[in-house]
Formats: sequence, C-alpha cells, structure tokens
Amino acid sequence: MNNILQAILNLFCSVEEKMVGIFEALGIFTKTVIPTVITVPFEASKLNDVVMAPNSSRQGFIVNNESSDDMYLSFDQNTCSDKFFTIKIPSLGSEYYIPVQKAYTGQIRIFFKDLTGTGFCTITELNYADS
Repeated sequence: MNNILQAILNLFCSVEEKMVGIFEALGIFTKTVIPTVITVPFEASKLNDVVMAPNSSRQGFIVNNESSDDMYLSFDQNTCSDKFFTIKIPSLGSEYYIPVQKAYTGQIRIFFKDLTGTGFCTITELNYADS
C-alpha cells in the first residue's frame, strides 16, 4: 500500500513541477497580469458575433459557460456554429485557455443554443501590463 501512495504522491509532484514550469515560461510569476472581464448574454443577436476583437497584447483568456447548453468559440474570421468551432465549452462548465506557446491574438466568435434568456458566459481576457 505504501508503494501506491508514494506513486500517487510522485505523480502529483511531477504535475505541479510541470505547471510551475509552464507558468514561469508565460511570465505569470514575474509580470503583472491585467484581466478584463466581459459578460455575454445569450441572445439571438449575439449568435456568431465577435466576442473578442483582435488584441496583440492578449496572453490568453478564461471562459465560463453559465448556461444549460454547450457553447462554442471559433478563431475563424467569419463563422462559428455547433458544427464549425475551435473550442467547445460544456454547459455549466469552464474552458481555461492558457497557452503554452504564443497566445491566439485574433478575433473570437461565439455560438450557443441556449436562447432561454437566462444563459450567459463570462470571458476574462488576460494581458500583461506594459513593462
């Protein structure tokens, strides 16, 4: 039994070391991060709408889907649907997009099926403060 516990502990420690390495590579421990939060109500007028404009300073973003249906984000300039998307975010779930390499800085479109009037999402765009 002790071997199993030690193996589990070793696994958690190796994952933590890798995450710290990723965060250090992104500069998260050494740079000031400026978060900008927007709320997108799920209304018909927002379908296939641009929810994040191009931003060359973007370091990543976090999206929280607060609806009873899946939602979709697309890095395409023109289209986002449940058949054409880049990221699918489950209902009442979260999608954390923190890239290991350079972040996607282009525009981002949204699509959702929940049109009950109660669904929404929040998007937190992460930018580093100017050095």
